[in-house]
Amino acid sequence: MFIRSLKNLKSPKTINLLFEKAQNKNPRVSVSAMKTLHAMPDSYFNTEHRPILMNIATQLGHNFDSSARTLAVDLILRNGPTNEEIHRFISTLQKKVTDKQHSEVATFMWNRLHEFAEANNLLKKMMENAISQEKIRNYHHLSPAGHSTAFTRHLYSNPSSNASFSNAIEMTGKLLKRSLFDAFIRNDESSLHLLSVSFLLSL
Repeated sequence: MFIRSLKNLKSPKTINLLFEKAQNKNPRVSVSAMKTLHAMPDSYFNTEHRPILMNIATQLGHNFDSSARTLAVDLILRNGPTNEEIHRFISTLQKKVTDKQHSEVATFMWNRLHEFAEANNLLKKMMENAISQEKIRNYHHLSPAGHSTAFTRHLYSNPSSNASFSNAIEMTGKLLKRSLFDAFIRNDESSLHLLSVSFLLSL
């Protein structure tokens, strides 16, 4: 309850505390902290937070819940990923293991990368370079191993503005675990986040 209340507060003074909680070994605490961080303005994050997000997303240090990992992926992609970070994401696709959590997180990550790359030519080039350098440009590595997905669709588009929605779905096995729906109005100079609806069914 305490962590969820910080989501409404949206104070930059709580960011470091939330990152501390996000690394907690208790999955409920970690996911609650990550959901609160996910709702914070991007301007609250700095370079010191990026290694923590990468460790959570790629599961370094200890095991994290899949929802904490996918939320960390979102935060990194929202805040201008570096070439090194994209390489680390792409390298996870080489781990063709039977672990269901990895399969779902890797599939979510792959779809999210494509979604963000559609609107970011620099990110698209970094992805292409990483795929080429990691030598995984084949169906064995790039085929989806899970059922999770993420995509953006346009509602309308004209020379002055466009409206779109983004939908992210995280699965566990064949069961829905988490869903996130966002609606935006954008033009060349700004973006207005109209609506955000999310739910988490289970941990």
